[in-house]
Amino acid sequence: MSDIELHHMLRSCRAAREGEFGALPTVEKLAATVVLNRHDWLTQMNYTGRHDCQA
Repeated sequence: MSDIELHHMLRSCRAAREGEFGALPTVEKLAATVVLNRHDWLTQMNYTGRHDCQA
């Protein structure tokens, strides 16, 4: 990961922490939940960890 990409991710995580979570793209929301240890945000996004895919 380049310095620019890391800086962008940190900026996104700070935005999420400051209450701008809804404005982020999905991939940045997922990264922010991991970096900030906010599993409750995953629940709000309906990411339950269940994989009910049919083969």
